[in-house]
Amino acid sequence: MDAALKRIRHVLVEEPEFVFWKTLESVYLGCNALCAKDGGFTTPEAIIGLTDNDAAWRERASFFRADDAAVIETGEPKLNYEELLITATGQEVWIRTSKRPLRDAEGSIIGVLGSYEDITEQKKTQEQLHHAQRMDAIGQLAGGVAHDFNNLLVVIISHAEQLDEEIRSGKADPERTVEILSAADRAADPTDHEPCRDQEAPRAQVRRAVAQHLRHRPTEAVLPARSPGRDEPCPADRYEDRG
Repeated sequence: MDAALKRIRHVLVEEPEFVFWKTLESVYLGCNALCAKDGGFTTPEAIIGLTDNDAAWRERASFFRADDAAVIETGEPKLNYEELLITATGQEVWIRTSKRPLRDAEGSIIGVLGSYEDITEQKKTQEQLHHAQRMDAIGQLAGGVAHDFNNLLVVIISHAEQLDEEIRSGKADPERTVEILSAADRAADPTDHEPCRDQEAPRAQVRRAVAQHLRHRPTEAVLPARSPGRDEPCPADRYEDRG
């Protein structure tokens, strides 16, 4: 076992990644300088005989020991998984960790060998990219909604202008208000979901405006070609009641 640990120490002490190795009980047998610094130790030798509870990342100790145990019990490595680490400066960083069974010359598992790399900046870059993609998608959606809303406004304005001209000429068709109100409904509720209280405002405003406009015109200018039955409300009353 001592010979195996010496070989490991010789190979890994200058490794550019953060490297450590532990016993079957998750007691540190050694680490390189980068890992020692993260843990709050002045030298790699200072961590020998200690556990994760003695290092700067003690708040995450139970998670680290659970991973150690899984690798030791199964004999299978656990590679390239992301987790949080608290360094000696109190900084919380993202790391990508790999752990493998540590074996002696006969192949028996004598502990766990681990390494990790700091991927905090990489995570930030990914998050910025995802944020930019979300904002782009929202912008495209908003542009589409604005386009549809403008189309509906064209319908409302066009029918309103024609209705005004027809009323002035005494040839108004009250049913034209159906198109105006229908367009107002679609503009107020473009997703076809149940309208919220704020979405009701455009509908009610259009209905009240049309009803008021019709009520201030001569009866013969606003009635349809056939007279409504005794129980049939006039168009202005019908749309006003809906508001």
